[in-house]
Amino acid sequence: MDTLIQLLRHPERDVALAAAIDEWCRQPHGEVRPEVAEAWRAAILRAETEEERQGHRYSGHDFWLRDIFASAPSLAFEWLVELGRRAKPAVMFEQSVMRSAITALETDQRVALIDLLDDSWPLLQLIPALIDRRPELYGRLLVRPALQEVRRYPLEGLPDARWADLAAMALDSGEAPEEVAAAAFEAPHTVAGSGLEYWERWRDAFDRLAADPRTGVQKAAGHGRAEAERRVQEAEKHEREMALQGL
Repeated sequence: MDTLIQLLRHPERDVALAAAIDEWCRQPHGEVRPEVAEAWRAAILRAETEEERQGHRYSGHDFWLRDIFASAPSLAFEWLVELGRRAKPAVMFEQSVMRSAITALETDQRVALIDLLDDSWPLLQLIPALIDRRPELYGRLLVRPALQEVRRYPLEGLPDARWADLAAMALDSGEAPEEVAAAAFEAPHTVAGSGLEYWERWRDAFDRLAADPRTGVQKAAGHGRAEAERRVQEAEKHEREMALQGL
């Protein structure tokens, strides 16, 4: 047991994390022995992700961090707070440990994290995942003066009924309809081929919001629909050009 504690306290974070994962994986799986619990927790809080290492020294530990955080929301919260003090990742993988940690959080932990943040937090790209299109969380963000620069982040992505609720809140707080619509398009886009079907889905999504009873949401949907239609037309032009080239 002393050897394990020494490994958990090893100055090399990867060594400490490997020992913590071994303890997590022993039978019964996911039960950490009380004798090493304190050192184990500290090792997890020090854990680096592959993103922090910019892909160097691949260890495969991220899979187990996601497993641990899914079972321990309080640990995920503490790790995110600690990570925010040190991390400046250049990329955010789709299956990011950071995203998994956010997903694991309970509502009260999300509120607490929002209350801790300011616009210098290096993981602000996680804001949409943190808010998760929940009005009660978005309202918390909107009243934080230190987060005014990121207030549109939660509006990123394909609009739906939940997006409309957040859009209405943003409009009520002073955002213009065209700004709200533009925020949706700030999401990362993965487009195949000409992108025609992709942008048609966006156009149709904004079309559905045209019937929203809130006038501001209708106006935002109109702006969004116009932008999506512009991209549809560009995609149609691209398809015609590919057809002429025999592609």
